[in-house]
Amino acid sequence: PDGPRRRRRAGMRRVLCVGRLVQRKGIGNVIEALAELPATELLVAGGPARDQLDADPEAQRLRAVAERCGVADRVELCGRVGRAADLPALMRSADVIVCAPWYEPFGIVPLEAMACGVPVVASAVGGMIDTVVDGVTGVHVPPRDPERLAAALRALLDDPERRAAFGSAGVRRARRLYDWRRVATATLDVYARQARRATPRRFKLAASGREHLGALHAALGGLDAESERLEQWGRALAGRLLDGARLLTVGNGGSAAQAQHLTAELVGRYQTERRPLSALCLHSDGSSFTAICNDYGAEEAFARQVHAHARPGDVLLALSTSGRSANVLAAVRAAAECGVTTWGVSGGAPNPLGEICDDAVCLAGPTTATIQELHLVALHMLCSAVDREVALRDGGAPEQPERAPV
Repeated sequence: PDGPRRRRRAGMRRVLCVGRLVQRKGIGNVIEALAELPATELLVAGGPARDQLDADPEAQRLRAVAERCGVADRVELCGRVGRAADLPALMRSADVIVCAPWYEPFGIVPLEAMACGVPVVASAVGGMIDTVVDGVTGVHVPPRDPERLAAALRALLDDPERRAAFGSAGVRRARRLYDWRRVATATLDVYARQARRATPRRFKLAASGREHLGALHAALGGLDAESERLEQWGRALAGRLLDGARLLTVGNGGSAAQAQHLTAELVGRYQTERRPLSALCLHSDGSSFTAICNDYGAEEAFARQVHAHARPGDVLLALSTSGRSANVLAAVRAAAECGVTTWGVSGGAPNPLGEICDDAVCLAGPTTATIQELHLVALHMLCSAVDREVALRDGGAPEQPERAPV
């Protein structure tokens, strides 16, 4: 996102399309939408070389559409982009990148745009439903609908802060989910799972204690890679709590136990003596939890409490070994509506919880038990960072005897 940018026309906003020059790519629809966007130019990269565009049937059709819509002076067909470095520079120069095909099995251009820190307006078709997160890294629009496309572009072009937020979120998503190592690993995992399905089921014993410890030792490397993120969380959380905010925690099963363990360490203490910090585990009120489940369904069990207790500036920490628990995801969405910062602690990425939270620690392990053990260590690292930050702000922690094991 910080690389070179192609020069722009003064006083003009820039929309960019990248792709082959075929009708189903929807570039004609983008040109029709451009008629509703004043002071905006459209650049189209792709197709034959620039000096061959005059002979290209689709380029001729697009120029005719631009003439008919009265925007020919604001549409530039760039042709094929030659050098590998030229396309990122062109993308970075755009305010918005539009991918408006009628159908699209993959959706590579939105990923390239996100890697360049540029928001994307994309047709809600095929692979782009997955690559572009509506309202997070860009906007989904129906295909072949220039009016809706124009409205989405107008709203985004008129809102620089929203564009910047989408661009930053896109960079984070591209780096987290789409580097080649992760793609290769996920591909191998698909093949491995298919191979297991094809193998007849056999009787299998649980892992021995030594095997379990070996798996945990191997998985701890992933936690070490997240140590700086947990340290940053601890410093930020301590500051929020000392300023009067509150931590809310949610989880199911073993994750619920760990969520409650975390709040106990903050309201009581972890290792060093300090003032109590406000933290609330949302399943610990059994009467409210069961009443909400009974009246509204289990999926609302946490979300309704978030709306009741959360205030802007609070933090919600959501735990899920799978990253897919419906009531945990609902709680995160409710927290976002309340202006609450959301952190996720989950199993291996990618998963829905990691994608919708403001930040996430995703720890992969071979079994749910191993992931839960990683989560417990991660929470203790977070508590330690909180204690250090509180002590620094309070001028040091008083001496006290080590807390006796219980």
